[in-house]
Amino acid sequence: YLGVWAEPATYAEEIQGPEMIPLGEWEVTAYNPVAWQTDSEPCIGALPTVNLCKTNQKIAAVRHSDIPLGSTIIIDGEEYLVADTFAEKYKGKRKIDILMNINNTPAHITTMGEAVRFALDFGAQKKEVFLVSSNL
Repeated sequence: YLGVWAEPATYAEEIQGPEMIPLGEWEVTAYNPVAWQTDSEPCIGALPTVNLCKTNQKIAAVRHSDIPLGSTIIIDGEEYLVADTFAEKYKGKRKIDILMNINNTPAHITTMGEAVRFALDFGAQKKEVFLVSSNL
């Protein structure tokens, strides 16, 4: 638990309406823009306009056929831009990775090593996910 996000049920109650499409429960993990977790160019994601190493946006990675690239999703009351993808080997799994770099984590995270530890501590969590309908 990161301590910075609203409880999902509370947020869902506040936002109910046509602008939110419930996608159900997904496994949510975290990743960092480092070569051993991504590829040889970890700062470049599927949306070339977003620098994954420097962005302060909340970014999500999904299998490209699950949620459209460029969409906005809601997890625990926080908006995430779907700006990255991961391998097809996860086909059939409802999985989302959230990006954690030194600019989009809590202020006490000041090095990539700390961001990696923060992501590892996040672990795998089951979360309710919503799609913002303006993306459709």
